[in-house]
Amino acid sequence: MKWIAALVLWALATLSFAAPRVVKAAPPDYPKKVEINYFLSIFNAKMTWEIANDHYVLQLATQPLGKKMIWLSEGQIKKNTVMPLRFAEFRNDLTVARNMAQFDWASGLATVGAADSGQTEPIALGDQDLLSAALQFALQPKQGRTLALFNGRKRYPEVEFVLKEKTKLKLGNQEIETVVLTAQWENRQVEYWLAPRWHHIPVRMIFTLGKEGVFDVSANEISIDGQTVLSRPNPNIQTRQEN
Repeated sequence: MKWIAALVLWALATLSFAAPRVVKAAPPDYPKKVEINYFLSIFNAKMTWEIANDHYVLQLATQPLGKKMIWLSEGQIKKNTVMPLRFAEFRNDLTVARNMAQFDWASGLATVGAADSGQTEPIALGDQDLLSAALQFALQPKQGRTLALFNGRKRYPEVEFVLKEKTKLKLGNQEIETVVLTAQWENRQVEYWLAPRWHHIPVRMIFTLGKEGVFDVSANEISIDGQTVLSRPNPNIQTRQEN
């Protein structure tokens, strides 16, 4: 059960956020703080992001089976592009990162791995870490792109996200329109459902992880700049295709 929880959390961070290489700057009325609670049968996970001027901080946190797990990304929004500076993964000890990616845009290299690993990987404008991609993708969700994604241990090159059909999604007593994007490589696939009504934040994600199975993650509570826009005590969701 522990490895399943960890795997799905990795997928939640790794697969759920794709970003186009070029985006418009966040408009003045774009929310400065977003909190999303996701439900899966064995645990809850919480995504938060904060924007101040041209800086951002993103965090994904959960506590499956009593184990604290946090992913943190921070960086800049500069020249119309989200540019991560640091991505860190914490397990239980929240003062020392287990793995980290540090981005040096001047040299075009990222240092990836444990503090003493020294492993470097190339980066190009538009590449993202697992969380920074969420912000850039929300700013311009209506086109697919191919880019590299980083976590604290590895670079995933040439991940292509394709724009699919619009779909109606019922969350509690609300029926909303979503934009669906999908990516597939090897025996893995992700569907990413974005809500235009709420600044294109992801309200549902479906992960197909080969032999590990299929995991359907959906939002059960959303807060935007302190206002609750979704509170769904029953996490079961129903969908229908738009005609």
